[in-house]
Amino acid sequence: MALSSIRANVLPHRNSHLRFLSSVSTMKKGLVLGVYETEDESNVVLTPTATKYNALLNGKLVKNIVLIIVVMSTPGDCNTGNDSCPGSSGGLGEGSSKFSKHQQPTNVLQRMTGILEDKSNDYMCPICFDLIDTAYITRCGHTFCHNCIVKCLEIKDRCPKCSFTLSEQDIFPNFLLDELVSKYKTRTKGLAQLSSYAESGKYRTASNDSSTPASDGLRSIVAAESANLTLPDVNVMLEVLTQRKHLLEAETCTAQNKLLHEFLKHLLQQKEEQKNQLQKEVALIKKDMEEVENILKDVQSKCPRVEDVRKASENDTAQVSAIRREMLGLLDIIDSNMVKPSDKAAGGVDTFTNPSASQPSGSTLAIRRKRLHAHFDDFVQCYFDSRGKELLLGQKSQSQSEAQHGGVHSTNSGLDIFRENLVKFSRYNSLRPLATLNYSSDLFNNSTIVSSIEFDKDNEFFAIAGVTKRIKVFDYGAVIRDTVDIHYPCVEMVSSSKISCVSWNSFHKGMLASSDYEGTVTVWDASTGQRTKTFQEHEKRCWSVDFNDVDTRLIASGSDDARVKLWALNTDYSVASLEAKANVCCVKFNPRSSCHLAFGSADHCVHYYDLRNMKEALCIFKGHRKAVSYVKFINKEEIVSASTDSQLKMWNINNPLCLRSFVGHVNEKNFVGLATDGDYVACGSENNALYVYYKGLTKQLFSYKFDAVRSILELQDRREEDLNEAGPKIPKGQARVFWGLDETNYNGIAVVGLGKQNLGINKLEEIHEGKENVRAAAAVGCRALDEVEIKDIALETLGDAEAAAEGASLAAWLYQGCKNEEKKKKLPKISLYGDEGKAEWQVGTIKAQAQNWARELADTPANLMTPTIFSQRVSETLTNLGVNVQVHDKDWAEQKKMGSFLSVSRGSSEPPKFVEISYKGAEDPNAAPVTFVGKGVTFDAGGISIKPSAEMDEMRADMSGAACVAATLRAVAELKLKKNVVGLIPLTENLPSGHATKPGDLVRAMNGKTIIVDNTDAEGRLILADALCYAQEFNPRFILDIATLTGAMRVALSNSATGVFTNDGDLFDALRDAGTVTGDRVWRLPLWQHFTDEVTKKVKGADLNNIAKCKGGGSCTAAAFLREFVAKDTPWMHLDIAGVMGPAHDEVPYVPSGMTGRPTRTLIQFLQTLS
Repeated sequence: MALSSIRANVLPHRNSHLRFLSSVSTMKKGLVLGVYETEDESNVVLTPTATKYNALLNGKLVKNIVLIIVVMSTPGDCNTGNDSCPGSSGGLGEGSSKFSKHQQPTNVLQRMTGILEDKSNDYMCPICFDLIDTAYITRCGHTFCHNCIVKCLEIKDRCPKCSFTLSEQDIFPNFLLDELVSKYKTRTKGLAQLSSYAESGKYRTASNDSSTPASDGLRSIVAAESANLTLPDVNVMLEVLTQRKHLLEAETCTAQNKLLHEFLKHLLQQKEEQKNQLQKEVALIKKDMEEVENILKDVQSKCPRVEDVRKASENDTAQVSAIRREMLGLLDIIDSNMVKPSDKAAGGVDTFTNPSASQPSGSTLAIRRKRLHAHFDDFVQCYFDSRGKELLLGQKSQSQSEAQHGGVHSTNSGLDIFRENLVKFSRYNSLRPLATLNYSSDLFNNSTIVSSIEFDKDNEFFAIAGVTKRIKVFDYGAVIRDTVDIHYPCVEMVSSSKISCVSWNSFHKGMLASSDYEGTVTVWDASTGQRTKTFQEHEKRCWSVDFNDVDTRLIASGSDDARVKLWALNTDYSVASLEAKANVCCVKFNPRSSCHLAFGSADHCVHYYDLRNMKEALCIFKGHRKAVSYVKFINKEEIVSASTDSQLKMWNINNPLCLRSFVGHVNEKNFVGLATDGDYVACGSENNALYVYYKGLTKQLFSYKFDAVRSILELQDRREEDLNEAGPKIPKGQARVFWGLDETNYNGIAVVGLGKQNLGINKLEEIHEGKENVRAAAAVGCRALDEVEIKDIALETLGDAEAAAEGASLAAWLYQGCKNEEKKKKLPKISLYGDEGKAEWQVGTIKAQAQNWARELADTPANLMTPTIFSQRVSETLTNLGVNVQVHDKDWAEQKKMGSFLSVSRGSSEPPKFVEISYKGAEDPNAAPVTFVGKGVTFDAGGISIKPSAEMDEMRADMSGAACVAATLRAVAELKLKKNVVGLIPLTENLPSGHATKPGDLVRAMNGKTIIVDNTDAEGRLILADALCYAQEFNPRFILDIATLTGAMRVALSNSATGVFTNDGDLFDALRDAGTVTGDRVWRLPLWQHFTDEVTKKVKGADLNNIAKCKGGGSCTAAAFLREFVAKDTPWMHLDIAGVMGPAHDEVPYVPSGMTGRPTRTLIQFLQTLS
């Protein structure tokens, strides 16, 4: 397909605006269409509406989906309308000989002009594609016309080139570029004049004239202007021009030679510095060589002479003679390796005689020499690093002087440090496996990945743990001795979750600790295979656990909840906690301290703490580019860390700077393991190899490639790549924006992936997958167009108009009620494309708008949503829809003897309110209504039992139950449902003060039951108790209360579903079916007598206690408390929405942020389907 025939540019939607900002002002309208996933990727299956639209475009939509390419057109190419473009017939390439002599200069000038046009690209504005006018440079370094960049910033506060966040205060005049553009324009104007002269024939040139066309044109201009000059004028001009010529020649010569002189000067200075440095290094090397020679001579002088050994051996026994013969061999080796004057090579470099390979020690030395020369450059760097102090000072330190007199036993000088590094690095010459342990026979099962391998304190046993949820303990000696690769564990312990790390206790032989993916830290007795203690305070996956080697009672653990927790074997709870700024990936105690600890985290840093002062780290080691996956202590002062940036780094606890980086292995995605024994460091690699480093050198000492054809990680990556290559052109839940397909109607068209076609209800997940895919796709498509400033969006039904309307409306809404008008983001206007599904679209829009209203009420700051303000907002909105709203005050509540409700309001200066909403849509206005009760605590500080300050701001949404009830009644009225519905909302704040209810106080509810308030933070059930009593005065068909009641519900169900308690199974079945359709699911929990007993029978001096004394089951005991205020023959459901109220964290793709308003749509759907 020819490039010019492709008119549409296809770009990932997040970057689309980078190349089309020049026409942003015209991008007003967009369209969202859908495409299904198919097995055959060459076959594109559009939705019916998209298929019709593709036909209108003559198939261009499908062609571009198949291509998925980016076409970049260069401004100015082939835009003159003639045939002289490169590659086209009739160009200059083969037709230049056809021009006459008088035509040739014109063509040459055209070529020169073309060169300047190419140059003009440097001065061209990326927005308007014209020469920059009044250049302004941005803080990110890009230059635009002043008017262009100002207009773009009015549309979107980002740089058009790199998307860097900008404002008008971040752009500055670029005077230098203005000057260059001005000069360029002058040159262009001059060439234009020359070209006009050439075209008019005002100059002549001979065929053998060597002058250039430009000079000919200049002569013609001068000749024309000099016609009126007199002889004196010409003489003066000649003199001036001659002087000018000499000056220009001198200036040129001076500038050229000054530049050359400057270069030579700096080169000489550099070489002199290098010469001085080399002289210092040579002097240092010679001094070290003298010291080593003295040590060798000293060693030789202390050895017995060969003659004495031979003479003594004549009368020895056979055994003694063998020993003496061995001594003679050693003496020969020592003599052969001594430095002799005759061995001096040119330049003072000593050479050594290679010993015979038949001698064992000589063979070892030869191998070490081989390794030395193989890593010679590394050793050079290591040598000067260790000798840096003496080299810098230009003299020997005191420690070096001591070394000269102390022989080989001196360990203080830099030379001794280097000698140690040299010997240890060359100590080993190969790496080989001692045994192979098949942890699993299935290499293709990801669940068999090993997470941790740890040896006990005596290196007698080692434990292997992984995501199989098992810890296997093996006898090291037995594994090494076995002749086959089938090994059986001594002990096997089974965890309830995938294990991330294990650690042995250094005092108790059989004790080890483990951490798992559920955030649990478990202590095990390896001798029995039983758990001895379990700690469950981490809120997310726990990555690492470590025993303290000094105080063996202490355990440290690090988790994705950004906390390091300290535990003690003699307590049941954590003894301390460190708050990190990011996920904690690894934690390790200093092996020689009971109070020093290091941990690595996702902030790319290693943090070192003294546990006696946990407010501030002793040191933070920065240098990794990605998350720190492992931290190990080499000794009490040196740490080595691993990261997914494919580097190991060594640190000293007294210096924040990196001592050394180890490179060679590959580690970009996974945690591949790290181990050290004090001098050597080993780590895994994603190329299925083991790498070993010596701490003194940066490059690898050994690497061992395992025999497996492919590692599990490689196979996993390959499968992911295959899926990406063979996956759908537009995957489910993703969007691609196409430009220019329908320039008349839509500037941009977003095509969204809907996944597989004809999906229905997934019974296991209890969700309608087809509808949920439509909601997610509609949200993604609208956001894709919104991000490129398209605010008028048409959306097709995507196969389900109601679901599409819900997803689009929920995704497009954003809470910004408190922002200044000029800072508010303009929200897109979304409409239905075509006429199909208008009724369903309207229903979906009403449901989504109701949920958005609930989101707005819940997200409004508490000082702007007091009980009084809430009641006013609800009354104004619902009264306009024909719904009867009554707002009762404190006096009315006192008359109703709502002592439980009023007890919560005592601590606040804001008066309580009780909102009563009545909608009569049934044919019989006196028919039994469905009664909703919503918890309306507009801010919950906990009362006297005050909450922690962390995330207390979210308690502005503790009236989410009330918001859902009000929003549901709004939708009921707009949909004109044929039912009678009553909504009851008790409104109050729960604050501490001198008037507030105190723990242990007794209150009396509307039905006369007495309640001991042992926890004032369990206030929701207190206000609901009286509301439930009042609800029965309406003789309801059933009662449904909804409340953000217990944090335990978030623990039980997270944010996946609403917890439901009921005394009527049919009611729950109907609600569950509604949740399956809306995607906002519910889950039933038990309401057994066991939980009722916890709040009634174990209470002294009252009928009930507002908090159960038992541990656990907090949501169940709260529901049991509420049941005491509902008549036994009244059908009743209690919905605990504490887990789903928000703030959202992308768990629902079409509710991206803020409070969620859930489960408003489920309640509306429930009422719609209720017979």
